[in-house]
Amino acid sequence: SGLERLKTNVKTGGISASLRRLLTGRVHSVNVWPINNRTLISNATNLLFCTRDGGETWNHIKTLHPSSGIRGLLPNGLCYQNGRIYIGEYIFDESRAPRVFTSDDLGKSWHTEIVLNDVRHVHAVQADPYTGDIWVATGDRDTESKIGRLVDGSLDILGTGSQLWRAVEMVFTPEYLLWGTDCPYKDNHILRVHPSKFNESPRPDVVYTGEEPFYYSTSIDLYNRTDVLFSTGVGFKPDS
Repeated sequence: SGLERLKTNVKTGGISASLRRLLTGRVHSVNVWPINNRTLISNATNLLFCTRDGGETWNHIKTLHPSSGIRGLLPNGLCYQNGRIYIGEYIFDESRAPRVFTSDDLGKSWHTEIVLNDVRHVHAVQADPYTGDIWVATGDRDTESKIGRLVDGSLDILGTGSQLWRAVEMVFTPEYLLWGTDCPYKDNHILRVHPSKFNESPRPDVVYTGEEPFYYSTSIDLYNRTDVLFSTGVGFKPDS
């Protein structure tokens, strides 16, 4: 209330981003990813940092592309599996192709795992906890929207070609791969595919349909069952 409410409104909305930045600085959000008990990776804009002593000290380990935006990476654009870190570029420079990078030494050195020549940016790089497979989701146009697995330096495509495959984050259960679509101009869906259908060019099953874009998801194992949760943004459809 009062002055505190005014301060919050000025910092979070109501004025242009360029003016707001004079009050808040360029960094308005960061991601923090736990790697192990002592190691965390974080980013501020396009700068990637690592701590190997539980947060006491931080070292700059990588500079992402300048067009990476104010968030640098999406929260689900980094994963750690079997001693290897994976990150997927979330860039806005459409003159260049986004890449997936890997590091086997906690960020001291990086290797280009794959160059994605026909997509705008990487939404997610995630490990399936049941199989260990590394999954990648990309966007944004129909042909750029893809979901697939990283296999020997290439992307083995599960599906592409429509907004049904435009995912921000995937969620894994013992039976299904699920995701929500992120389309600003039509209805959005929660979809699922059984992994056994991978080589059959499947059309995913529609579990739920709504106007809002789906962003993030997770699963929780409780009472001998797996519950899946999705979060949405605010739905908006332009006037026809």
